[in-house]
Amino acid sequence: MKRDRHKEWIRLKSRLQVRKAFLIVQLGGKCRECETTENLELDHPNGKPWEAKKMSPRQRMKQYEEDNINGQLSLLCRSCNGSDGALNKEFYSAIRHGKAPF
Repeated sequence: MKRDRHKEWIRLKSRLQVRKAFLIVQLGGKCRECETTENLELDHPNGKPWEAKKMSPRQRMKQYEEDNINGQLSLLCRSCNGSDGALNKEFYSAIRHGKAPF
């Protein structure tokens, strides 16, 4: 029984990795700041109104795909995303909690 769940998780994880890779290609395949192609992460430049930790991996990927269609998603490398997030942490936090950011 446990092996079956593990196999299902591996299958789901590989599907999500393929969907994420396709999304990265759609977004240009490089960091919007430094143009590196390594350690890329999906970024919401204006923050996101949803919390990833409250969603399943499948729901998160669907939300990322919808955000891409709506033009609310970009690519940053891990380094640039870390500095971007640190500068705008209070702004993003206010938006996420439904408060005015200013």
